[in-house]
Amino acid sequence: MEKNHKYKNIKFKPFTKMDHFKNLFLNVNPSIYKIYIFGSRRSGKSSIFRFMFDDYSLTIPGGLEHNPDNVYISILNNHWFKDIQVYDFPVKFDIKEDRFKSYLPEFFDKVLAIIFVIDAQDAVQNSLHQFNKFFEIVNRQNSHIYYVIFAHKSDGLNDTQKLDVLRCINANESKYSDNVTQFLTTLYDISVREAFSLLIQRILKIVPEIESILNFFVSYSFLKSVYLCDINSKIFFSFYSNTLSNVDQMSYDMSCKVITLLKNTSEGYNKERVKNDISVSVLMGEERIFCKTMNSSLCCVIKHTDDGANEPIIEYNLNIIFKALQQLIHKYKSENIVMYKTF
Repeated sequence: MEKNHKYKNIKFKPFTKMDHFKNLFLNVNPSIYKIYIFGSRRSGKSSIFRFMFDDYSLTIPGGLEHNPDNVYISILNNHWFKDIQVYDFPVKFDIKEDRFKSYLPEFFDKVLAIIFVIDAQDAVQNSLHQFNKFFEIVNRQNSHIYYVIFAHKSDGLNDTQKLDVLRCINANESKYSDNVTQFLTTLYDISVREAFSLLIQRILKIVPEIESILNFFVSYSFLKSVYLCDINSKIFFSFYSNTLSNVDQMSYDMSCKVITLLKNTSEGYNKERVKNDISVSVLMGEERIFCKTMNSSLCCVIKHTDDGANEPIIEYNLNIIFKALQQLIHKYKSENIVMYKTF
């Protein structure tokens, strides 16, 4: 399947020889930070990777098979994490092999987070046993990594089975620090994008300041919900809802669809995305989705309930917010402040 797919946002490198390993991970740019994706066999981790970073379609028959001899890389090209690379490793890559031992300290240097994907419909205990061994090795090399377990393919479980999976993972996590958390995920709702978003928010120092700026914006604009999103991956850095403390599935799903529409329209007309691109969608019940780009990679998606009369005010306030965000980014860059947390 790989040779028939045109990769848009993903690079892939051969990963069959020791020289490949050394060239990829040793003596790399010290300003590059990394997120690694590992997982048990047939867990769906590569589908997650492509779904997030390469517009992978769920309509592809028979699922997705990456070439098991490649490592896949996505560079998150955004103002706040443009120096993060996400790596999807083949299942057969085993860090316990003797040939890798002397290189592990450098391999796990500058790693902010590791996502470990397990199949929630398979033998969860076996996958967690695999994770335990993996964690022990990695933690000896770098104890400041944040771990996330994706219990994937949860759409095939009923509510009782989902609770059983979470209890099993929680019981396993009690052996470790607070640096391990878990999510039930599936490609058929917002759960994968939400999990990635919460991961990015957890490792970015800048998030509390973004939230303060968004709260200021919302208080003067009378909005129902707001998402500040990366256009390509649809990861949201911050969100606000005046009715819910957690992410509203319908609202976020609609936001993702509006971003896709805006992105596809730009690409369809061979037009480069620039700031001030605007999309307005009218929903049932007089609700409206207002989407405005800040630059080629960042946009704000807003849900409100008036008839559109306040949209000029919303746009004016949003321009002020964008300027505040640019000043915040400039502050971090000019003062050489590291944007990422260590755990």
